[in-house]
Amino acid sequence: MLKLSEVTLYAAAAAGTGTAYGVDWQNGEVQTRRIVTVLANAADSIAIEGTLDGTTWFNIASHTGATTPYVDTLTGPYKQIRAVKTGAAGLATVVGLI
Repeated sequence: MLKLSEVTLYAAAAAGTGTAYGVDWQNGEVQTRRIVTVLANAADSIAIEGTLDGTTWFNIASHTGATTPYVDTLTGPYKQIRAVKTGAAGLATVVGLI
């Protein structure tokens, strides 16, 4: 059985790249992760990125400003995921069940 853990992928007002977290991509069960993103300012954006090799990152989901949370359900064999914030106009919080 796959056990999900709550992690903070990003929590800051400044632009930057959050911590990359490994996911159990070798597990034979369905790989479903839920990510909640809250952006405090419409000028900022968040990209949720994934990698298969730890080097090349690709966009899985992206959102631009709003105070209403975005909820993404990610399905796939990712080795790691991370959040990348563009803009420094307000706080962004990205929490995942991975």
